[in-house]
Amino acid sequence: IRSTELMGLTDTEKRMVALISRYHSAQTPSKDIRHLGHLQVEQRLLVSKLSAILRIADALDDGRKQKIDKISVSIRNPRVIITCFAHDDLFLENWVFAQKADFFKEVFGLTPVIKLRGVR
Repeated sequence: IRSTELMGLTDTEKRMVALISRYHSAQTPSKDIRHLGHLQVEQRLLVSKLSAILRIADALDDGRKQKIDKISVSIRNPRVIITCFAHDDLFLENWVFAQKADFFKEVFGLTPVIKLRGVR
């Protein structure tokens, strides 16, 4: 990503996109500070927030089968309720979501929760 010519993005923004991509699956920014050292505090926070959101979004389609037709999100402190309207079982997605929820809670201070609903 960093070596790609992405029109409209500065070098710093390309670094941030690369880091978000890096952290969306395995590592977390808090455990990998060496790659964040060149960013300002606000930029580090943005990388963490966007990585946490991307992890949750990625978990919701972990099987890459697009089982979810619609999503509704609401905040009810201390939780973020993500209601998924699906046409199929979300066993895998629910399991992966549970694995990735801790980082979201660490970053936002809110516990993400899935509610499953059938498509209407």
